Amino acid sequence: MATRAAFYIMQAKKLLKNPNYTEKQKHNEKYAIAVQRMIKAHIAHVMYQMARTYIKGHEFKDPKIAPLLNLCVRIFALKTLLTDTQGLYECGYFGEGSQQLVEDSLHKCLNELRPQMIPIVESFKCDSLDHNTIGNQYGDIYELQLDTAKKTRLNKQPVPSFYDKYMKPTMTMYKAKL
Repeated sequence: MATRAAFYIMQAKKLLKNPNYTEKQKHNEKYAIAVQRMIKAHIAHVMYQMARTYIKGHEFKDPKIAPLLNLCVRIFALKTLLTDTQGLYECGYFGEGSQQLVEDSLHKCLNELRPQMIPIVESFKCDSLDHNTIGNQYGDIYELQLDTAKKTRLNKQPVPSFYDKYMKPTMTMYKAKL
């Protein structure tokens, strides 16, 4: 990620040195895409480094948490690299077969994280995540999804008066034609 960010920074820096345009033209018209790409790559790299530094320096109550968080940070980095590898090929950092290596690494990390997903989500104790619908220890995901849908605020309101008059006839009319 550092190489990608550095390449885009150097590329944008070269473009922005062009004396034929005003600063406003350079940033808003001529080189806006390069500047945006540079900023996105730099921010992604900084976020990655900050997360790694925090995880390394923080003492977690459960020693199993740090490796899982490091795995999540690796997944973030690999997913970020997969979305934009052009700069790494241009600067020569990536060669033939690199794309497949990154994809394989991502799949390996996701497979490693998969068994931990349900316990991680279920460990959150807050109002908005009381019932998660990705599954639980009992395996009743479909019942839980139905129950969650029934309890949403949209299903607590009575049926609007216009539904029977306007919506229902329209829905049944198209259903018959299909």
